[in-house]
Amino acid sequence: MSKIQYGVFFLLSVIFPVFMGYVQIFSDGMFSLPFAFLLGVMMAVVYAVQQKFSGKLIVRGMFILLIIFFLSGKCFDFSYDGQAYHQEAAYNLASGWNPVWDGADDVDLLTETYPKALWLYAGMWYSVTGNLLVGKAYNIILALAAILFINNILKEILGSGRKNVRIGITLLLVFNPVVLAQLFSYYNDGTVYLLLILLSATIYLGFFSKDEFLSKNIASMLIITLLAILCNTKFTGVVYAGAFSFFTMIALWLKKRKDIYRRVAGILSAGLILGTLVIGFNPYVTNTIRHGHPFWPLLGTNTIDIITPHEHPDFLKQNRVVKLVWSQLAEMRSKTIFNRKEAVETYGLPRIKIPGEIKFQELLEAKSEDTHIGGFGPWFNIVFLLGLASLVVAAKKKIFSKIEWLLLVGILTSVLLNPECWWARYAPQFYLFPILTLLFFIYRRRCSCRWCVILLLPVIINILLVAAPVLAKQVVFEYRFSRDMNKIERAANETGCPIPVVFTDFSVDRITCFEQRGIPYDIVDESTISPIEEPMFISGTHKKILVYSLDDFQ
Repeated sequence: MSKIQYGVFFLLSVIFPVFMGYVQIFSDGMFSLPFAFLLGVMMAVVYAVQQKFSGKLIVRGMFILLIIFFLSGKCFDFSYDGQAYHQEAAYNLASGWNPVWDGADDVDLLTETYPKALWLYAGMWYSVTGNLLVGKAYNIILALAAILFINNILKEILGSGRKNVRIGITLLLVFNPVVLAQLFSYYNDGTVYLLLILLSATIYLGFFSKDEFLSKNIASMLIITLLAILCNTKFTGVVYAGAFSFFTMIALWLKKRKDIYRRVAGILSAGLILGTLVIGFNPYVTNTIRHGHPFWPLLGTNTIDIITPHEHPDFLKQNRVVKLVWSQLAEMRSKTIFNRKEAVETYGLPRIKIPGEIKFQELLEAKSEDTHIGGFGPWFNIVFLLGLASLVVAAKKKIFSKIEWLLLVGILTSVLLNPECWWARYAPQFYLFPILTLLFFIYRRRCSCRWCVILLLPVIINILLVAAPVLAKQVVFEYRFSRDMNKIERAANETGCPIPVVFTDFSVDRITCFEQRGIPYDIVDESTISPIEEPMFISGTHKKILVYSLDDFQ
């Protein structure tokens, strides 16, 4: 029971601050954002006490969270989107921009029109700590809560005597390659995946479990709030939240749970309404009023094309099923230049590879937060094919239950609702389709240890092939970044002069690289700099910060 309570406590540490942040927004700044954050934290603790969480659990939980926040604040976000707009949006919210009451001209297009729940959470952390990197801790917190929830579900299903098996399966389910790749960044696609499995686990623990790990009241509160946050994490979150709700109701109908059917329907409806019309007023209502479509600028009129430049035009012409299967069987790659004819001819169509084949370039791709083709890892093609084979055998011999089939159909349906589901991070839940197929097959056939190893070994190897480059990248980039920033800081201290800097794209790096470290800087016009001068590129910032010698400006 205590492990579930830890998971709930971790979720409360995200949920209550987010919702108090929205109260602050709708009240038009009646109180400050730091006060809203502290009030949210206080409410989370009070709620935990009210639900009879032990004092020891609350103290330990807060200690674990402090460690997570400290580490998150020390890990630089090296991702492109994190530096391009996620952190900037969080900064704007922390600086007083109100998405409900203020005009759209005060911020960039994406900040105005995209969902904001996690940006608000990050902005609240920045308003309290002055560190813009702390707020991305939500990925680690949600992953930890998911581990605790799923482990308890597996304990009920498999029994308490198979601890190592439970832990292994739990880690395989939680650490989706997309989650791993984005764990230290502000990317939120892995977050969508974590929210989906947390919602599924909460539904099971609250309403299907034989043991009362969660009371129905706590489960109901978690489902409503997590569903609302899912709707306000990404545009696709609304689509996936709707699919999740629909298939949950079908599951209740199949299990003939009339006793809770209406209650769960009300809970899911409340979550969707709260997520789209209340805290989702901006962007969904405001986008509709201002631009004619709730998902603008991705859909509607005068949209932004974020797909065409990223893959071969002949590939993009295929239907979504073909693109999805093709991407799983192809060599990993991420190209963003297919709007030029020479790039189309040079790189060609995604290459189908032999199962098990690995190129060094794929390992370099695996460290990216945004791998396009083959984005679930270099060995996921083997996992995918094993899953399909298991599915065929299961269908032929009728070994899956109705609920298991429903879960697989629900996952695949939600994936195919997205026309660009071939791009791994846009449909992260597809990872579960072959994995759960293999797990159901093993469980129903009561496979021997040898067969279990044969079936799950490719899954394990694939995860390791993603985890190793991701962790190596973070460590190496952190070292290089710290080395460069220490050099710049020493120069500033020795001369007593501001560092001349050009922020060519990612202006938010002025905060994370300079202001948070107390390094004085001057933004200079690059056009006034002599071509013979060689700038210093700060490692890990996509070479968008150009630091020039102080001698050239004295």
